[in-house]
Amino acid sequence: SVIVVNDTNKTATIKVSLFFADKDAYEDIVWTVAPKRVRCFRMNNPDDMSGYIVPLETQYAMKLESSQKIVVQYGRLDNRQTNLAYYTTLAY
Repeated sequence: SVIVVNDTNKTATIKVSLFFADKDAYEDIVWTVAPKRVRCFRMNNPDDMSGYIVPLETQYAMKLESSQKIVVQYGRLDNRQTNLAYYTTLAY
């Protein structure tokens, strides 16, 4: 999931691009976050991904371009085994 904090006074419009090792990038995802709000976008939810279904067990990189300054936290759960692993990264 991606958690976006918009602490500005304007709506943030965010263009999301996904890049893959073995196929063309997917660049038609748009998110909006209201002013002074936080919003979580789940990578496995087509409603959050503008209808796109992120393939399971596929390596990808993500690029975010926002109309406002935002704070982003990316979290990923590895549930391929019984000992679950969750990790996050934070970007400004």
